[in-house]
Amino acid sequence: MVIPHGNLTKAALVSMDADKKIVPVDMTQLRGILNYDPDEFVFTALAGTPVSEISKTLAEHGQFLPFDPPFSSSGATLGGTVAAGLNGPGQFRYGGVRDFIIGVKFIDGAGQKLKGGGKVVKNSAGFDFPKLFVGSLGRLGILYELTFKVFPAPQAYMTLSFNPGNIQSALDTACLLAGSSLEPFAIDIVPPGRLEIRIGGNEKANESTAGLIEKCAGFPASRMTGQMESETWDKLRDFKWAQEEFLIKVALNPSLLCELDNILEKIEASRHYSAAGNVAYISTERNNLLFIDDTLKKMKLSGVALRGDLEYPRLGWHPARKAETKIQSAMDREGKFLPL
Repeated sequence: MVIPHGNLTKAALVSMDADKKIVPVDMTQLRGILNYDPDEFVFTALAGTPVSEISKTLAEHGQFLPFDPPFSSSGATLGGTVAAGLNGPGQFRYGGVRDFIIGVKFIDGAGQKLKGGGKVVKNSAGFDFPKLFVGSLGRLGILYELTFKVFPAPQAYMTLSFNPGNIQSALDTACLLAGSSLEPFAIDIVPPGRLEIRIGGNEKANESTAGLIEKCAGFPASRMTGQMESETWDKLRDFKWAQEEFLIKVALNPSLLCELDNILEKIEASRHYSAAGNVAYISTERNNLLFIDDTLKKMKLSGVALRGDLEYPRLGWHPARKAETKIQSAMDREGKFLPL
């Protein structure tokens, strides 16, 4: 069996178990932007291209990838970002990687070169392979070329930091702002009770929006701009706060956030909540893994490990995936890739 990988910024998703005769396929040398048309807001790049390299090129034309690809400063590649289905704080406003990928080329288990989607946004003929590969963990085929649409970048950012006092109050405020018409770029909750709200636009508009957000929240916030503001989100996006061996992503319903947080607090696990409480990130040591796995199962929450040495990256509750099994069977008749 084969497993493609980039710079291993999400190493837990790549099994290197020699007993299973797994052959790693290093994609990092397959790099470079093949085509970029700023007027059409579309680019095509090879799968091993670092996200940071793409972001730098886009920034020169005032554009960006709005879903905030995580681990970019650590060397995350475009193909790895798609395979992991991982999004940064910007997903709250703009959506995730699946909303921006419009074309893929890949190699299937039989060694055939196949493609799906296209190089223009309106091209939607055939099967929607691009979205199918998002979160596939390298189990459906080897991505080697990808096409994305991009957006104009804001002229400036501002971050509002609220300190409601506890996790419940922070969540209540986050849900209030998420349901408003103010459309923040990001709403992240930092235990034990801090709320980080990011907005973007021109400086005058940001000041006006900040006032409306404070009014909606019902109390004032400290404001950050410039380098300090940028560094705050770099730390959150690239998980620089997570110092323990294992990093786990959990798909979360905000109604369960406080219950989960109380449990994690008791075992002193570091954690962070993104997308207004819809995604949890847990940083922990190995001795807590079984407990966290059992907790997620009881709460019917699904998790996936991003960092750490695990034989299989999925944790928690995972219902029968009959559709996924059938899709993989159809796409990988030779059985060359690991099961989903």
